[in-house]
Amino acid sequence: KTRFKNLLVVGLLIISLATPIILYPPDFIHNAIYARNNEGSFPISPVTEKFIAENNFEKGQNIICFFGLKCRYCKLAANKIRIIAHRLDCKDNISFVFYGDENEIDAFLEESKSEELQYFFISANDFVRISRGRVPTIFFIDNGELEGIYGYRGVNEKTVNNFINN
Repeated sequence: KTRFKNLLVVGLLIISLATPIILYPPDFIHNAIYARNNEGSFPISPVTEKFIAENNFEKGQNIICFFGLKCRYCKLAANKIRIIAHRLDCKDNISFVFYGDENEIDAFLEESKSEELQYFFISANDFVRISRGRVPTIFFIDNGELEGIYGYRGVNEKTVNNFINN
């Protein structure tokens, strides 16, 4: 029993409600704070230029998703991309890129429910150089130019729609 009992209860209530929002902000808050301005193009490395040329990403709008086969967030991102592709009817513009054991691809595609999207494998060295060692990484490539780099939380239906229809 204390004379500041009401103040203590209100303070604890505010702290308990604010802590999860501060530690794990919702996507709209995260994007407002951390979203990169994706206007214009980004400088790309020679390895990335070679990758774009070798895989015919020099024409049209292409969304290239770099995923790790065992990464939980990659599976979530793949499912998110699949849903967006289905809604916007842009499956042909999307490619998944992996490295590693090709025997694990079926489990990844089944778990992410993205069996209908195209995918291919590249060497681990090229994968790390192009994705900059981060997964999931999603590149928006417009006629061979890198227009945007996104992670799981940064890509959404609006950004994909704006990119595909620009």
